[in-house]
Amino acid sequence: MVTTFLKRLKPLINVGYQQFNNGITPMNAATSYHLKNAVTGTNMANYAIDYTKVMFSDGDLPEAANVAVAATVAAKLDFSWDNDAPIGSTGGTDRATVLAYNVDKDKFTMLPSAAARSAEAYVLQLPPDWSGDTVHCWISFVNALGKEVSNSNYIGEFTVL
Repeated sequence: MVTTFLKRLKPLINVGYQQFNNGITPMNAATSYHLKNAVTGTNMANYAIDYTKVMFSDGDLPEAANVAVAATVAAKLDFSWDNDAPIGSTGGTDRATVLAYNVDKDKFTMLPSAAARSAEAYVLQLPPDWSGDTVHCWISFVNALGKEVSNSNYIGEFTVL
C-alpha cells in the first residue's frame, strides 16, 4: 500500500529525501518514514494511510508559513503562503512544490517549482473531472540549486469546485 502510494511521487521524493544518501535511496527513506508514521490500522484488513502525516520532502529550509488553500474557481486550487525567508537566507528564491491527491480517483496533481517563495501564491490547475471531489493538499520548498529542501506540509482536505 505504501509503496504503491509513494511510487507515483518518486520525482518529488528523489528531491525531497535526497539528504538520505548514505546507503539508502530516497525512496527507501520515504517508505521507511511512512511505514513508521503514516500507516493506521492493526492488520491488513484495515490498514490505511494517514494523509496528515504524509511527507514527500524532509529538510532544513523554512517550511511554508501561514499556508492556505482555497477553492474559488472550478477545477483550481489557490495556494497561498507568507514569504518568511530569514534575512541573509534564500531571500524568497526557493521554489514551491504543490501537490493535490484525489482519494476517490486515486490520482495526484503535482507541480514542482510552481512559484518562488516570494510570490506567496500559486493557482494549481486540476483535471476538470475533479470538480466536486475531495482532495488532500501539501506544499514544500526547494532552493534554486535543488539541493536544499523544506519539510513538506500537509495543508488539509478541500472540496474542488
